[in-house]
Amino acid sequence: MPVERVAVDSTVYFAEGICRPHDCADNYLTFLVEADGSRAVVKAKETGGLIVELGNPAAEQQVM
Repeated sequence: MPVERVAVDSTVYFAEGICRPHDCADNYLTFLVEADGSRAVVKAKETGGLIVELGNPAAEQQVM
């Protein structure tokens, strides 16, 4: 996934995601970084369904 510029509640972020080749459904990481670099949130999922969110994402940011 290429880096995309997105807006969440009028704040501009850069969004990106990566995954384990040939196993993206169970192993991926997505993140949002504020355009000014002041804040980032990350969501990671691994085999077994464990989902970890870092950076205390707001509800609007959790849809990534």
